[in-house]
Amino acid sequence: MSVLKFEEAGISDTEKHIEGIALQLMECLSFEPRTAFAYARARGHCEYCGCDLVFDRLHYACAQIDHLLPRSKNAPAVYELKQNFVLSCSLCNGLKREAPILHDGEDAAEMLLKNRTKLVQRARALIGERLKIADRDWERAKAIFLAGNSVDRDEPRCLNEH
Repeated sequence: MSVLKFEEAGISDTEKHIEGIALQLMECLSFEPRTAFAYARARGHCEYCGCDLVFDRLHYACAQIDHLLPRSKNAPAVYELKQNFVLSCSLCNGLKREAPILHDGEDAAEMLLKNRTKLVQRARALIGERLKIADRDWERAKAIFLAGNSVDRDEPRCLNEH
């Protein structure tokens, strides 16, 4: 598409840049179009926590495509929209799972097309709350392993009881 056609269609420089990266990902790496668009739109970062998923090998291997609005709760016409595809790290995707982020009475397609940023913000808030619980459990697991070096291994016990 020529620059003139982009301007006529009202497509911004940012949108042209995103489409250009997505095309390269599809051509060079055989990315599926919606996956390529998700990577390009997020500039290679988790849309929930901002983690760089391209320039760190471990994070790249753990990158996932999440459905902002869960597949199980929406019609194919909604969950297959490219706006519903979110580049996510495995931690955020696992914490979000199939959480409902639409409020009662909201139209799924309309929210994705017109208020996607608001939906992402809701998902971030939900992930943040769930991360607090996961972090507390992680700290407990570390304490158990650290204490395991000095306690009788035949006697299981729970440190930092709820």
